[in-house]
Amino acid sequence: MTPSILLIPALLVAAAMAVAQTSNPPANPQGSSPQAGAQNANPQPPPPQASPTNPKAKRPPGAKTKQEYDQYLAAANAADAATSEKLTREFEVQFPDSELLPILYQLVMTKYQRADNGDKALDMGRKVLQFDPDNAVALVMNATVLAERTRPTDIDRDPRLKEATTDAQRALENIRTGNYMLVPHATPEQVQQFKDQVTGMAYSALGTAELTRNNDAAAEQNLRKAAESPAGKGDAIVWYRLALALDHQNKYADANTAITTAVALAPPNSAVANLAKNEQSRLKQLAAGGASSSTPKNQPEPEVVQPK
Repeated sequence: MTPSILLIPALLVAAAMAVAQTSNPPANPQGSSPQAGAQNANPQPPPPQASPTNPKAKRPPGAKTKQEYDQYLAAANAADAATSEKLTREFEVQFPDSELLPILYQLVMTKYQRADNGDKALDMGRKVLQFDPDNAVALVMNATVLAERTRPTDIDRDPRLKEATTDAQRALENIRTGNYMLVPHATPEQVQQFKDQVTGMAYSALGTAELTRNNDAAAEQNLRKAAESPAGKGDAIVWYRLALALDHQNKYADANTAITTAVALAPPNSAVANLAKNEQSRLKQLAAGGASSSTPKNQPEPEVVQPK
């Protein structure tokens, strides 16, 4: 498969930015006198109560000193991903126990994602999980990048796909059990959208991984779940891959239904539109007796970039 990456939907990007905004400056910045600290105190809030928008009910992370907070802001606000990564790695060296490290690496991850740099996004996603193993955004990002950018012939195919599957399944379990945290002001609708997007992307990653393994029945099962999810039902690439999984199993009627949906959803003249039309044409020829029933299982995958 040609490497490609589906960009994380805007709400997941916003989640990283919003969580970062919950970080608080220290109550008594280093270098301040006790009196000045008392006058300008910005104390950490008490642990929040569990709610539909914040099921983990954790205290928002914060800095212990003004220097830590200022350097956090410098890294978080860097305009480009490379500079942000450099400053974040320097921050980690200086503050190795900082509560803000997973937030910073998640921000860098989303900046690389926005730049469609999947390899660097994966590197940063792994750094997030080093500090926060249950981070749903990093888990689903890693699963997506690994599934999208692994070819059947890659020498490291099996470990990459195993990592993708493990991360996707963990993301699904965390969504199921409420093991995630969003900012308190997220509305119930936004929370549901977040859960839907993580769920749809996780099933899509699982299905793509199985398609790469040539496990077409398992690919169909997961891609159907992705296509039925609110996040996946309007995604042409999900329907295209579902059509391939069905085609490989000689389920031509169902494959034709799926590819018709993919063609309808695909942006005009896009890579996925062209591939979907080619697959649709092949299925029509097959139905008319004009095409071989031997289905090529390693059809090239499109370079798919959703609008930022």
